[in-house]
Amino acid sequence: MEEQLNMHSGAESPKMTSEPLAPSALRRRVFGLAWPVIGENFLETLLGIVDTLLVAGLGAVAIAGVGTGLQVMFFLISALSALAIGSSVLVAQAVGARDLTQAGRLGRQSLIWSALFSIPLALGGLFLSRPIIS
Repeated sequence: MEEQLNMHSGAESPKMTSEPLAPSALRRRVFGLAWPVIGENFLETLLGIVDTLLVAGLGAVAIAGVGTGLQVMFFLISALSALAIGSSVLVAQAVGARDLTQAGRLGRQSLIWSALFSIPLALGGLFLSRPIIS
């Protein structure tokens, strides 16, 4: 019965092999996974450069304010990225083990923890932005 379902679904499950990938194939796969993160980091850095250029004519105090704001922003992004990366690894391991129940549970926990971390950070930024920048 299971073979009939697989035949009619039109999709075959990927075959898992223990053979290592060729170095060029491995590089392509790693780059394929890494380029979105590389692009995001590039755009975040570019944002800081553009912000600095926009306030450069306003003086040293404005540039210092932008620099301080960027440090706080990068810290918060790093903290939330660590949570996202850690949880995505756990979900990927559960999916790889074909334990979709565990993957779903871990995905829900990831969303809950993200909300629990994000809400206090947003409120802290709302109320502490002036003291941090000044």
